[in-house]
Amino acid sequence: MRWGQLGWLISLAGLPLSPFLWMPRLDFWHAQSAWMHYSLVILLVIALWQGGWTVSINKPLAAWMAWIGCWTLINWHQSIMLGKTYNLNLLMPFLHCCSILFFVIAAMSLWTKAFLPTLLRWMARVSILIMLYGFLQLFQLDQFLSNIDDKRTDLLVGTIGNPTHLAAYLALCFPLLLAQHGWRWRIATGMNLLLLGILLIRHGSIGGPICAVITLALWTWHRRSRWGLITLGGLSLFGLWLLWTHPTYLNPSGRLEAWRVFWDVFQRKPITGLGTGAIAFLAETIKEPQHPIHKWRHVHNEYLQLAIEQGVIGFSLVLWAIGDSIRRAWRLRRDALVTTLSGCGITFLLLSLISFPWHLWLLASFGLVSYVGLILCEQETCPPCPL
Repeated sequence: MRWGQLGWLISLAGLPLSPFLWMPRLDFWHAQSAWMHYSLVILLVIALWQGGWTVSINKPLAAWMAWIGCWTLINWHQSIMLGKTYNLNLLMPFLHCCSILFFVIAAMSLWTKAFLPTLLRWMARVSILIMLYGFLQLFQLDQFLSNIDDKRTDLLVGTIGNPTHLAAYLALCFPLLLAQHGWRWRIATGMNLLLLGILLIRHGSIGGPICAVITLALWTWHRRSRWGLITLGGLSLFGLWLLWTHPTYLNPSGRLEAWRVFWDVFQRKPITGLGTGAIAFLAETIKEPQHPIHKWRHVHNEYLQLAIEQGVIGFSLVLWAIGDSIRRAWRLRRDALVTTLSGCGITFLLLSLISFPWHLWLLASFGLVSYVGLILCEQETCPPCPL
């Protein structure tokens, strides 16, 4: 294993544990962002040192970054001319998009298809630590979190900072656990489902459990697994009982009302969008506490937020990238590694309908690993095309 690949293992496997380094100075999300940004700088230097940034041109990603860059510069210039000040709400989301590009560059320069199973296995191992840490919180034995915030000792948040985001993280780890072999991994898979069920009953976090069940159904159909079929039957009965006794779990928690407001915002500039960071800017300008934009600060639907900030143009470019990944996954569907990567990608896209995983590095890393991994699988499967 080369130094760059070892660096990637430390970066992605250590990402869920990074809050222990910076808290209470930084909250969960900013600690994970700081860890990832520091890691990307180091990995880019290693890639340059080991032979340069050898990256094949990815047309959807290149077109998307070109559109974001041009539109952000225009909006930033208008902000300076009209307000005579630098608007960081426009700049910081653009830098976040740039860090996504740096992630892809560093990964394409240092990863190989043979490295991907090792990376996914270590990400699965760390998820077991997060699950064990979650059970400590469940029985209120976590003195680390209680020392930071006494008001949050009754929450099951892991190192993610929010029960809903913890459920999303567990759902993204679920395909990685299913891909491993051995009875120890089956126990870990059961722990994952158990913790998702506890999050559903205790905090009403329904998105993660639904995505995990969909992943299990696809895995059962693909593998023709009797164990998966029995588990699906048990989970279905549990779900029916839960909905019968707790019908409020089907309540969209105000999302539909908020989405109607955000849809009206989208109609202001549907072609080009309002610019990256527009939602954060609107949330600061609106002073009414109960207004959906001020209260939510995120659309809780990444596709709608993408359309609001980057318009139909940016939305179409991202759909192009998603469609390109789906084409790769379908073409290489007989490859077990591609099946695992596709499971992570599908879960990530489903969670994007009801949350904002693109804005959280811990969750976004799964989508990026799936995206880059599928590109590498196709490149190392197909013979090189002649010039």
